[in-house]
Amino acid sequence: SKTCGDGGIQFRYALNSELPVDTRPCPLTLPACPEQCVPEFGLSFETKVIVSSGLDSPRDLAFHPTPGLHLGKRSEGRDFNPDEGEELWVVNGNSHDVTIVASLGTRAQQTISRKDRGYYHYMNNVTALSFNTVKGSGRNVDQDTFNYFAVCNDNLNDYLGSKEPNYFMGPTLYDTDTTSPNKAGKKNTVNRLGEDCSGDSADQCFFLHADMLHESPACIGITHDPEVLTAYGAVYWAFDTTGDNSGNGGQLVMFDFQ
Repeated sequence: SKTCGDGGIQFRYALNSELPVDTRPCPLTLPACPEQCVPEFGLSFETKVIVSSGLDSPRDLAFHPTPGLHLGKRSEGRDFNPDEGEELWVVNGNSHDVTIVASLGTRAQQTISRKDRGYYHYMNNVTALSFNTVKGSGRNVDQDTFNYFAVCNDNLNDYLGSKEPNYFMGPTLYDTDTTSPNKAGKKNTVNRLGEDCSGDSADQCFFLHADMLHESPACIGITHDPEVLTAYGAVYWAFDTTGDNSGNGGQLVMFDFQ
């Protein structure tokens, strides 16, 4: 995973070991790392409140790469304006859900919150989200995960305190596309009965996850890898604070929802 600089060690852990089971030095022939400084915002900037209520311990936010794709013109019996403004998605730790701020900064702005029907596992104390924003990757249409997003959860999998933690927790992957013709017949949102909730339904809609991986139960951050080499483009990097389960430090984990 290291692409520049020198030094460092690659390592692997086993579930039944508190120490690395395999280590090797990183290559010494990598190019020098480029300067990482970025321009400052400027001499001044403006702070503007865009959402003053409806959030419950917001942890992370991201702009949807295709505003209006998920909600369309109508969802849960409400009208939306997919052609106006950006669309901001905010994850809420306390309510285990995502608040979507549609038509951000316009007169048509409104919010709607949505969660997984099994939020007690798939979005339990959700802490971060990241979208696949790589458009035109050249992947097959039925494999490309552009407009998907993944969340990670800071929880040891205790089902909202109802069960003993078993550490079987990790990032969850979702497809936000509910309106494109190429997704016809695929349920990406469901009602409380598990039936398709896209279109003109006035039912409360829930996310239907596409996949979930494990082994990072105390995740506090996640980001999509914009690589274009894998078949699906569903590689994400997450930071798990449990590390080697000894409580000393954490670990950066690569997940590939292939």
